[in-house]
Amino acid sequence: MAIARAVYGRTKLALFDDSLSALDASTSAQVFTRIFGSQGILCRNGTAVILAIYDWKYLADADNAVVLLRSSPSERTLFSSLPGEISPPMASHREFLASGIVSEDLQEVSPTGGV
Repeated sequence: MAIARAVYGRTKLALFDDSLSALDASTSAQVFTRIFGSQGILCRNGTAVILAIYDWKYLADADNAVVLLRSSPSERTLFSSLPGEISPPMASHREFLASGIVSEDLQEVSPTGGV
């Protein structure tokens, strides 16, 4: 319902908290692509999106990513600065952060908008 409100309300900013978690994998992928993706309806409407999500596979479509540990922003990066084939499983989350791939300085990367 929240996704529909953002689409039809043509808001300038939309905040979603794990809105895809109740969907099966196929439906989640379709909704993400059609609503949140770079060619999705929210992007076409000019809506800036903040999407709290727990599935790493959608990271590639983010303009900017903030990693939260214990509800505090601990890491921030642009996805484009990550190595090409990175797709860390959730079980290795700590190892991924410890690898140094993600910036330790929250002020280092300026926000670019988008998903």
